[in-house]
Amino acid sequence: MSSNFIELKMPDVSPGGAEVMKLVSDENFDILRLSKAISHDPVLTSTIIKYANAPLYRSLVEVTNVRQAVSILGLKNVRMAVVVATMRGFDKEPSELAQIFWDHSFAVATLCNLLAKRVNPRMAEEIEMTGLLHEMGCLILITNFKDQYQEVVNKSLNEQIPLEDVEKEVFGITHNDLLTRLLDQLRLPDITIHALNDLAEMETIEMLGRDVDYHMAIVALAHHMLYTLPQGQGHPVEQMPDSLENLMDKLELTIEDIDLVKANFAQAMS
Repeated sequence: MSSNFIELKMPDVSPGGAEVMKLVSDENFDILRLSKAISHDPVLTSTIIKYANAPLYRSLVEVTNVRQAVSILGLKNVRMAVVVATMRGFDKEPSELAQIFWDHSFAVATLCNLLAKRVNPRMAEEIEMTGLLHEMGCLILITNFKDQYQEVVNKSLNEQIPLEDVEKEVFGITHNDLLTRLLDQLRLPDITIHALNDLAEMETIEMLGRDVDYHMAIVALAHHMLYTLPQGQGHPVEQMPDSLENLMDKLELTIEDIDLVKANFAQAMS
């Protein structure tokens, strides 16, 4: 079976989400106006409050309103919450398979945040979003082809074939192709778009001192690390550049650094 972009149902940012994306892109944003815009979108409101109460961001008291959540998360994570709300709203009847991919994406994003804090702390939130987005194309395919995509996943797992190769064979496109189209519809930082577009095409990552190099290297390393952890078991193999060892070396991370990240990850996911 072959498909193309025109035939596929694609996610749309809600009017409220679009307004929030516009506001967070403004350097002179007004937190009251931003909070009000979020509050007009019930899905976005619940997503942002849920984010603010997640272990990675949770404060000493439970967050119960939008303004609290925005203050805790900051603008970059508010933007990420809009993306999550958009994708959650896209699939009206989420399947068990979709939840598996959501869990994987959140796990990669958490590892990206923790790794970036050791390597390049100022970019931790941006790199976390890059990690979260890397499999959103899979969720689009799941929503359009629930039964067929389960077969794709099964073949990838059983035959240890990269997920992208099976997608191309069955649908004529890959989740990376769909991610590129999705990124065009969202108000995302150029560096996130650049990193995700390039990551799928690279065999090795050269650390040239650019911010985008850190995005790609940390997302790839997080992905490789997750396969060594219980949360990564049973997930189909994806094409990622370099090896875990090469990426550790390029990012100047020691085994002790990785062990500490794993320990912090276990705490964040508990």
